[in-house]
Formats: sequence, C-alpha cells, structure tokens
Amino acid sequence: MLYSATWMWLEALTAMDAITEQERDEAFAKCRSGLEGAGAAQSDIIASVDPVNQFFKLVGAALQSGEAHLANLEDNGEPRFSTSLGWRVAMIRTSEGLMPDCRPQGDRIGWIDSRGIFLIPEAALNVVQRLGSRQGASIPWGAKTLGKRLMEAGKVRSFESGRTLQKIRVAQSWQRALHLAAEEIVPGLPEIEPEEIVIPFNVRGKEAS
Repeated sequence: MLYSATWMWLEALTAMDAITEQERDEAFAKCRSGLEGAGAAQSDIIASVDPVNQFFKLVGAALQSGEAHLANLEDNGEPRFSTSLGWRVAMIRTSEGLMPDCRPQGDRIGWIDSRGIFLIPEAALNVVQRLGSRQGASIPWGAKTLGKRLMEAGKVRSFESGRTLQKIRVAQSWQRALHLAAEEIVPGLPEIEPEEIVIPFNVRGKEAS
C-alpha cells in the first residue's frame, strides 16, 4: 500500500513536470529502501519483546549472574562447563593449602547433558520473574502455558505423548522437565559429549524400551 501510494505521488509530480523521470526513479528507490529498513527494525523490536525470546534471555541472564544454576543428571552435581551454567569458583582451605572449588549459585532450575537443557518450569519461571521485575520485563504465563507456548514455537526438543514435558532420570529418581536446546539459553556453549550412560528417548518423547 505504501509503495503504491509513493509511486502514484511521484508519478503525479512527474506528469506536472515538477521532477524528471530519473528524479522520480531515484526518489522511489530511496523511499523503498527507507520503508524496508523500517520494516526490518520493527521486526527486530517485535522479536526482542516476544515472551519466548524474553524467557530464553532471562534464563541465560540468571545463569550468568548467579541467580540460578543447572546441574548434571547423575547426582545433581557440577556439570561440564559449569562456570557458564551458574557455578562459581571459590577458594577453600585444605590441609594442602588453598584449593579451587566450584560451587552452585542461586536456585537449581534444571539439568544439562549432551541432549540439551532440561528446565524445571516452576523453578525457572520463579527466577525469571524475579530477575525480570528488576529489569522491567516479565513473562505473562504460568508454567503450563509456558510449556504450550514453547511447544507452539517449536522450541521443545522432546516430550512425552500428550505432554509438553519430558521424563528424565535424575540422581536415581524420575523428573519431568522442559527439554530445550542449550544454544537457545547459553549461546556459544561448547558441545557436551554424551555420557557413558544415557537414558534414551526418541524425538516424540517416548522413552526407549
């Protein structure tokens, strides 16, 4: 609509000999470039305030700031690349002197392995809302709606039939969590090699027999 209106206006000026055809074409090219740039900027703004994107950014910020952490699935202990996942190195005194010790910060909001990140919906939302309130941002959903919206956006990597959550083995017990790609939350995180023992499941979320 804007392209057509702009062209008709320039055509009218040309017919009135107010501008030449070359000036008309140059002016239209500039207007088109400006409109396309404005459209791209608007798309970036919309994407930046999309609740799904906002959720991922806030979870990542919580891990980086020490508001929350992820653990491994074996014993809820330190995962690989832990300092990018909410763990901090502290110096402790031992019989051999001061030694580095990596400790979790904030709330545990999930786990990570070679398949991705498994978030506890309620725990992750609590941390995100707390952090977001200080930054003037919020996620307008509860835990169930969060799962549905992530599913609709194609962000859930695997799930149990009829659910948005995946059942996983954590420290000798079963838990249900949102299975997400690690790069969505922690961009640039090195690929985690598979553990020797992994409870497999297929892409639809049904555990392998």
